[in-house]
Amino acid sequence: MRRYRQRVRHSPLRSVRAAVAFAVCAAGVLLPALAAPSTAHAEVTVSETYPRPADGVFKLEGHGWGHGRGLNQWGAHGAARSGVTYDRILGTYYPGTAMATLPDAPIRALLEYDDEVDVAVRNAAGLSAGDLATGARYPLPGAPARWRITVDAAGLHLEHFTDSTWQRWTAPDGKSVWSGPLQFDGLSPLRVLFADGTARDYRGTVRGVRTSSTALQTVNVLGLEDYLRGVVPRESPAFFHAEALKAQSVAARSYSANKRERAPASAQADICSTTQCQVYGGMRLVSASGTTTELENPATSAAIDATAGQVRTHNGSVIFAEFSASNGGFSTAHAVFPYLAAKADPWDALESPHHYWTAQVTAAEIEAKYPSVGRLARVRVLSRDGNGEWGGRVKRVVLEGTTASGTATSVEATGGGIYAANPWAGGSDTGVRGSWWRVRSTSYDAGIISSDAAPRLVRPPGAATAALSVVVENRGGLDWPAQDLHLALALPPGGADELSKGSTRPGTFVRNVTEPGAAVVRPGQRAELRLAFDATSVPAGTYSTAYRLRIGNGQLFGPNVALTVSVVEPTLTASRVSVGGAPASGDAPAPVSPDGTVIVPRAGRTAVTVRIRNTGNVAWPVGGAVKLGAAGPRGRTSASAGPTWPHPTRAALLSGADGIANASRVEPGQVGVFSFHLSGNNAAVGSTTEVFEPIWEGFRWVTGAPVTLQVLRYDDAVSRLAQLTQAVPAALTTTNHPGSVTTLVVRARNLGRDAWPVGGDALVTAPAGRASPMRAPSWPAPDRVTTLRANLSRPGVAAVHPGEVGEWQLPLSAARLRAGDYTESFSLAAGSARYGPTVTVKVTVREAQLAAVVAKVVSSALVVPRAGTATAYVELRNTGTVVWPVGGSVRLGVPSGRTSPSRHASWLAAARPTAVTSNVTRPGATEVRPGETARLVFRLAGNNRAPGAYSETFGALWEGWRWMAAAPVIRYSVR
Repeated sequence: MRRYRQRVRHSPLRSVRAAVAFAVCAAGVLLPALAAPSTAHAEVTVSETYPRPADGVFKLEGHGWGHGRGLNQWGAHGAARSGVTYDRILGTYYPGTAMATLPDAPIRALLEYDDEVDVAVRNAAGLSAGDLATGARYPLPGAPARWRITVDAAGLHLEHFTDSTWQRWTAPDGKSVWSGPLQFDGLSPLRVLFADGTARDYRGTVRGVRTSSTALQTVNVLGLEDYLRGVVPRESPAFFHAEALKAQSVAARSYSANKRERAPASAQADICSTTQCQVYGGMRLVSASGTTTELENPATSAAIDATAGQVRTHNGSVIFAEFSASNGGFSTAHAVFPYLAAKADPWDALESPHHYWTAQVTAAEIEAKYPSVGRLARVRVLSRDGNGEWGGRVKRVVLEGTTASGTATSVEATGGGIYAANPWAGGSDTGVRGSWWRVRSTSYDAGIISSDAAPRLVRPPGAATAALSVVVENRGGLDWPAQDLHLALALPPGGADELSKGSTRPGTFVRNVTEPGAAVVRPGQRAELRLAFDATSVPAGTYSTAYRLRIGNGQLFGPNVALTVSVVEPTLTASRVSVGGAPASGDAPAPVSPDGTVIVPRAGRTAVTVRIRNTGNVAWPVGGAVKLGAAGPRGRTSASAGPTWPHPTRAALLSGADGIANASRVEPGQVGVFSFHLSGNNAAVGSTTEVFEPIWEGFRWVTGAPVTLQVLRYDDAVSRLAQLTQAVPAALTTTNHPGSVTTLVVRARNLGRDAWPVGGDALVTAPAGRASPMRAPSWPAPDRVTTLRANLSRPGVAAVHPGEVGEWQLPLSAARLRAGDYTESFSLAAGSARYGPTVTVKVTVREAQLAAVVAKVVSSALVVPRAGTATAYVELRNTGTVVWPVGGSVRLGVPSGRTSPSRHASWLAAARPTAVTSNVTRPGATEVRPGETARLVFRLAGNNRAPGAYSETFGALWEGWRWMAAAPVIRYSVR
């Protein structure tokens, strides 16, 4: 593919190494689509005159490398690295085309780098020669090391190298001359030997084609897919993104298929092997010294395989898929093919080292290219193609000069002609890379490549200082001395910058990006500068400012770096995240609970970790000014301070950022960690409330994150020690009926060393061994009331550990007591050892009054079948002081214990028809209080008695205690 570099054998890898300093990296950029195509071969008239420089050297700058039509190889790489797929890349660079698939078929590649004297190959077993004119095939003897095809006036000959000389070979059929073409085959690969001592291996077959009596061409015939394996790595470096290599594979396949289709019937080759077509290197290269270089690459072969057979088509035909290394940001149009259009290409600047370049061409080189100009006086550019910066690629040029005799000359030239006067060859060459160029100015000029976002500064103690990077490009004609290059205020020019502590050089030179370590920044190179800001003494507000480049104290130049810098007041706020400490051991509780309970031994200490989120706008320094201070009130001296505290009013320094190793700061939004100990200091056992808050020492308290801790001190030198957690009533009143049991709840905190087993430690009478007259039926013994019922701090745990609360339930019964006042005392005990406070309660026992009146009896029309039953009921109003249980001890009875003639099998006993069935006053209640009415329902049986009228008197009683005065009479008839 012709790219205005006929004299240079292009190696993309070489060109990358030569110009990688110009690369622009823009990974992650959101890529726009290419602009709509412009009119093909548009030409814009310009008037640019460049006199011959005093030193005779024209200094140029330019864009792109190659003709710029079709696929942009570096642009494809940049697009692919930004997430664009190969089919979109192809559709963009070849608009209006579609994807199709071709079967693999042979292609004939002319090996132009052979010398046209002979076609020589290395011999090996299986090598054959074939006459394509007759179809005859000749297996060649294996002894000679080399064979070749030669040409003379008679035709083609086969020769072998024997005894240090080439000897002509006569075939078994007697032939020694052929019209050809002759072809070597039978080996894979075939090694072709060249006159300079190098060799190359090729897939397929190799032909010698006679072009005259003294010259012949070397043609490699192989499958198109195999041919591409030797093309794609020569055209696109294997380190390119896989999607870019796929795009290159489809483009090269399309270009090859198009050339093959358009080859004349008389042609002996379809395509050439240099940049006149597309570069084809074969399978491997062997140097004259024997060093082997693989020319196929796994990455490019994978891209070929992934797109096997794929081509781009237009109106059903495979396209002429031209491509070039870099279009400089704007493609060029083809005169015939509409899919090779001119349009802006934003992808080129992403990665291409050829997007912008500088070069030089001497007047002597131009004079040698155009000798009729004589002595060159000036270069005049008359037209450009109108596409891109400076008006695009140069079209028409006039060279003006004088002859030796002084006669004025004027010679027509082109932009490509100036390129041809000194073409770029890679390496350190400063040659021209194409026709998109202009002569550089002789003044300072710059372009802004990138600039960090403007900072948001926080006044002390916040981040009052910041620096941002600015990358600029030298777009003038003069070198920038690095030591004098800086950024200065644009208005007033070079003035003192209040955001940089009054500096007149707020932006300092950092490095030459293109040539690290260089003392100057040459035209086309890039430099990084750093703007330093300091808002320590600047009031809060918004500052709009701009900076420009300056050399020493000279004039400002280049575009503005415009910034809006915000300076804000510091905000110190926080929120509590968590409280923690060492993990629990066994079934003991963790010494620090998430709710802020901390268990501390009187003679020891407990480690605590507090996590607090920074919700302000100032980063907290680790190990510095930010501390956890005692609060409630702020600045108090803490009763739990210990030797590890920085001060009795300061528990800890900020020790780190949660989840971030070796952090030096806790940034806004991150969580800070404070680690410290709470000490018992041999203070009395019990509970102390401790409050802590962060403070920036010497500045202010951090608001919004008070941490309240409940410190529970226990005595680790005493095995058992208890403290009541709620007061037991000093007095209570009960009655002396059998169902009157009053339960007292005793709750105590374990402040000793040992755990209390649930069901073990007991509540016993005091003094020791005394039998209490208020013993309830559930007591295990007359002096032993109850055992530890539960751990209230952690329900379900089988022991109450230090710091936790246990519960005992104390049932008291006055059923055996006369009315009066009684004092009862109890204490905690483990076996025979008693501990903790004594619980004393005064109990007033009142005489129970069991009384009722008949409120209602079943109707006198009640009929009881002789052989059946009928339902009866009695309603009694509770007129005493005792609560009746529904379904319990209050029952209807037959006086004197006689047997009722109406007894039914459902009765509770022969003389007890029923218990209280329900509460009439409060349906559903489980008891009948004084003043309420109870219903007692039961069955009457006929028991086959004689028909007649009957009546029965019943009584009401508390079973096992006493009768009530009520005597309901039930009248009924038996039929």
